[in-house]
Amino acid sequence: MAGITLANTNLNVPQSSTLTDAVVYQESRPWLPATILFNNVGIGNGFCTDLVRYYRTDNFVGDAKTWLRQARELGYGIGNIPMAGSIYISTKGIYGHVAYVLEVYPDSFKVVEQNVKGKWIVSERIVQMAENQQFIY
Repeated sequence: MAGITLANTNLNVPQSSTLTDAVVYQESRPWLPATILFNNVGIGNGFCTDLVRYYRTDNFVGDAKTWLRQARELGYGIGNIPMAGSIYISTKGIYGHVAYVLEVYPDSFKVVEQNVKGKWIVSERIVQMAENQQFIY
């Protein structure tokens, strides 16, 4: 196995990583689907909603900007405080955006998301706390 070289995954795994390196990287990020790490392939059709559906079993459909309305109608908790496992939602833009909250810090939170850096590209980032942020619990 040590001789197998992985393609660049856009997730800070060096181009020359071996399969052994990838397993260690995978273990340090248990939220990361193995198909992304080994195939550089995102989830579903490459949209942000597809990745969030990977982590949660909610029945939200359609564009991200409609998920907040659907959550209200279905009785989900909604608020402006991030929690690990919640859905970060933005209604900006034509379609809106959703991301899965991994960790929460005193003034920021970490998300994993798809389709911010390009279709089928999964990335993580730190988001600063701000007014009017919305989360589905």
